[in-house]
Amino acid sequence: MAPGTVFGFHGPSRRGVRLKDEDFEYFSRLMAWHYPELLQAWFLQTGRYGISRVYKIKGSEIIRIGVPACRSA
Repeated sequence: MAPGTVFGFHGPSRRGVRLKDEDFEYFSRLMAWHYPELLQAWFLQTGRYGISRVYKIKGSEIIRIGVPACRSA
């Protein structure tokens, strides 16, 4: 994770419209499964609720969550 990188997160939707609760839960978890464990919790608590907007978060904030920073060469 590079501190200056900016990532964008959004939740699952169908053409910008929130899914039915059961589908929203399923696809949110499916998306989160691809993230590092510490980022999964943030995504499920906050990031997935961005449906009509994208949550932008800096690498430095993700590092603060606990995802390891990149080692410089």
